[in-house]
Amino acid sequence: MIDREKVKQGLECCCEHIKGMNCDKCPYDKEQVEIGQINQCTSELAYDALALLKEQEHEVCENCPYKLEDIGDFSDGYHTFNDLYKQRAVLFATIVNQNLDKAWKSRKHEDGEPCFGGGWFIVGIDTPVGSYTYHYEDKYWDVYKCVELPVAKHWDGHTDKDVWRLLTLEGR
Repeated sequence: MIDREKVKQGLECCCEHIKGMNCDKCPYDKEQVEIGQINQCTSELAYDALALLKEQEHEVCENCPYKLEDIGDFSDGYHTFNDLYKQRAVLFATIVNQNLDKAWKSRKHEDGEPCFGGGWFIVGIDTPVGSYTYHYEDKYWDVYKCVELPVAKHWDGHTDKDVWRLLTLEGR
């Protein structure tokens, strides 16, 4: 697990890069990205900063204690992103496996393309108010006992804000 001091150092480094980018996609204006405010930041800001750098195809400087492949090790002091991702996979598998008549999985999106170029799949569940889906790496494939479809069902536009749809499933 990565400690808070390392998160702070990574934030200082990454936010210095962001300040110099003059990027219109940056979620932080120059006044918000001041090193004095970094001390109050959380690992979520570090994740955002690194994700933005990756999106903009900027390299993290060699002094940065974080490298982009370490994002899963970011922690709030209790759980890493990798821990939470695994827990989400297990919790969603529980929901899916208790609602097999409403659930499905596929290695391809509805357009026939492999999810994220391969090595991933999409798993979904149809609720009374619309579907909800997640993408997972192939290592989780066998955890989901639902029917396999040749291609994923049509995406209805749901986002993470629609996770509440899962509460409309009848309990068993």
